[in-house]
Parts: sequence; structure tokens; C-alpha cells
Amino acid sequence: MTNTIKLSQEDISQITHFESSISHWSNEYAVLQLRARKALDGINDLYIARQKHLDDLLVKHDVDIKKVAGVQISPSGELVVDIQEVE
Repeated sequence: MTNTIKLSQEDISQITHFESSISHWSNEYAVLQLRARKALDGINDLYIARQKHLDDLLVKHDVDIKKVAGVQISPSGELVVDIQEVE
């Protein structure tokens, strides 16, 4: 059995508005997810590039990067390298 309900123009407009809004925000959400993924990929690429640059810099100055425990830049602009002695 099927029931048919006659809708007013206002009811139709309201339902259409809700459907349109749901579609709009679903699309916005998809765009934000894509942007977030691209941002995370970009951040990851920057971390990798920074690490490669630091590794290259340390190797250039004859530092055994396998023994590096940490790296900081001092307020005076020097690279401070903490070396961990391997026993």
C-alpha cells in the first residue's frame, strides 16, 4: 500500500533547502579532508627535507650522524650537536 501526501509549496521548498544544504556541506567536508591530507603531506615533506638538510650539514662537518642524540640552534646562530657515545 502506498500513501500519497500532498505537500505545500513551502514544504517542498523547505525539503529542497535541507537537501541542498546537506549536499553543500558534504562537498565542503570533502574539500576540507582533501586540503587536510595535502597539508599533512606538505608538513611531512618539510620534516623529511629538514632532516636531510641537517644530515647533509652534519656529514659536511665530519659528524657521525649515527651518534647524534639531538641538534639545536643556539641564540647566537650556532648549531649545537649532542653526541651520544656508543659503548
